[in-house]
Amino acid sequence: ARAQLRVAIDDLLLPGEQLAIAGLEVRLGDGLLEADLGVDPEGEGQLRGAASLPVDLRLDQPGASALRGPLSGRVEAAGLPLDLARPLVGRDLTKLRGALAADLAIAGPAAAPEVRGTFALTGGGGRLRALKVDVEEVEVRGEIAPEALRLVAASARSGRGRLEVEGEVGLADLVPTVYDLRLQARRWPAIRTKRYEAQIGADLQLVGPNEEPELTGSVTVETAYLEPGLAFLDSSAGPS
Repeated sequence: ARAQLRVAIDDLLLPGEQLAIAGLEVRLGDGLLEADLGVDPEGEGQLRGAASLPVDLRLDQPGASALRGPLSGRVEAAGLPLDLARPLVGRDLTKLRGALAADLAIAGPAAAPEVRGTFALTGGGGRLRALKVDVEEVEVRGEIAPEALRLVAASARSGRGRLEVEGEVGLADLVPTVYDLRLQARRWPAIRTKRYEAQIGADLQLVGPNEEPELTGSVTVETAYLEPGLAFLDSSAGPS
């Protein structure tokens, strides 16, 4: 007789998080391990995943590998709040907003599967706390394949400034190996405080292997504003 196992969890709220598991089901039987996962952030967005992996669990050979075939899976996300990434970015980037979407297929050996698909960020934004700069209208569209991650279009706005990035990052087992990226900026606020303000223009390229990429191009200060305090004026006058 063949043993079969099924474990299902519904409507589980993760403590201290903004996520709820709408459904998790794991099935083991007929030489196949399958899993389906649904995650719903509180109030908006969704994340769905499914995977299957051929296995052979033998009690008479406990040391033998249980894996008997390639992994196959799919991950789909729609309207996933960017704010969920807050624990990953620390305190330097605050007021995160935006919606993530992805459609990814996963296939290949379980130890090194290949990922293919598309991803996007719409309506993104946040605040660079140290520079006191608000970033708005962040839009990203990209593709991922086993050999590279491609930025089809990536842009952001801050005040009257605009920033655009395009290019690709070469991959090997999902690890960056080589860069070919270009960044262009106009009237981009480098810093904005009560006394200091500067806007820059930039045309930069990052090209080369991961071990030693080369950054080339130009950065210009387009406008700058400085308001020294009264103490600075008093000290520059010298002794009377």
